Amino acid sequence: MTAWLCVLAVVVFGAALITLLATRAQREAGPTVSAFDDLRRDLRLGVVELRVEQDRIARRIDALRRRGNGPGQG
Repeated sequence: MTAWLCVLAVVVFGAALITLLATRAQREAGPTVSAFDDLRRDLRLGVVELRVEQDRIARRIDALRRRGNGPGQG
């Protein structure tokens, strides 16, 4: 009879530990997800800014070439 009580106590302790860890993980998941979303948005905005800057530079080079002041035309 005592062996069954020990096994039952270990099972109850394990269940309590799993519940505690699951609750803690669920509580901390929200800030982690929002931080990930913020980083993803910032990265996407950075890529867009780089593309805009690359396009601006390409247009500037084309304008210089058309005027005869471009690279290789010195």
